[in-house]
Amino acid sequence: MTPSDPDTGPKSPAPDDLVDALLREHARLGNLDDEGLLASIRARTVARPLATVEFAAPRLRPRATSRRDWLQIAAIVALSLTVLGLFLSQRAVAPQSRASQTHRLVSLAPETVTATVQTDLPAPAGQIAPLPASATDLPLSLAVVSVSAQSQSHPAPGRLLYEGDVVLHHPDFILTADRIELTAAGDEADAPVNAFVAHGEGIRVEKRTTAGLLEVAHATQATYDPAGGRLILAGGPTLTAGNSFVQPRSADGIIVLRANGFEVIEGQIP
Repeated sequence: MTPSDPDTGPKSPAPDDLVDALLREHARLGNLDDEGLLASIRARTVARPLATVEFAAPRLRPRATSRRDWLQIAAIVALSLTVLGLFLSQRAVAPQSRASQTHRLVSLAPETVTATVQTDLPAPAGQIAPLPASATDLPLSLAVVSVSAQSQSHPAPGRLLYEGDVVLHHPDFILTADRIELTAAGDEADAPVNAFVAHGEGIRVEKRTTAGLLEVAHATQATYDPAGGRLILAGGPTLTAGNSFVQPRSADGIIVLRANGFEVIEGQIP
């Protein structure tokens, strides 16, 4: 029996007494492996791992978006778009204003010019052949053309200069160049234009013949000859007509674009 205290009741046995009692009982049963018994006791008492308690995280319910939240989101988005618009507007380049004007371009019928103008011999490169005095009474037609460019000036009376991304729209063709100078038949503001010369490294002419064939020509100089409304291309001209590619053999050769086709005129080959 375990001795008892009149105040506290029965006393618990001391740890050492409990171990001694277990060892004696262990020896009485005939098992002499005291080390194994002690290890078993230690594993169940002192070395026993503490019980772990897992706490499940509380599940949070998503909060409903209120009207005030939506208004705040809308205000933030609007402010962001405003800032972005201001940034882009400062970086944007304002489009350049272009000068544009229409003119009446003289075109003489080839059959009426044959007797007074040598149509097979165009003017030298860079020069505009003036109309002969005898041609002033010949029947002529006026084609309305429009010219647009980055700048426009009057270098001399009867002359009009367009510069910078020049585009000339003719009823029969479209010509693009860096620079075009028009020569009028008189000093009046409404005087018709009888010729022009285009310059630039990237002159391009798109023309469709009376047979419906598309011709695309490139050159560094294009001169308009009112005799039959011809375009004389110089400066290494080339022409693509359908599946055909045309280029003069000589360096000073030219290509003449006519209403009903084209002609290649070779220069003097050394």
